[in-house]
Amino acid sequence: MCERKKTCDNEDKTAEGIFEVIKLLEKRFTVEYNNKCAAGLDGVYFSAMINNEKVTIGWNIWSGVFIMSEDEKGNDVIEDIF
Repeated sequence: MCERKKTCDNEDKTAEGIFEVIKLLEKRFTVEYNNKCAAGLDGVYFSAMINNEKVTIGWNIWSGVFIMSEDEKGNDVIEDIF
């Protein structure tokens, strides 16, 4: 079975746009952060829980700022964000 993860991207946002997106998310959803993060030449990524579902929030050179579900259960949260 192929697991499909949904994503919500904004190609127009720079890496600094992550903070604006986080503020918007915190107004509407329950957001919890953990210490899992990564940074590289092509992007920055960190894990969070939004409404008790695992997501990755980040920026990369291909997608701009994005929020991606980490499993199929998180797809509903991504649809709500979109």
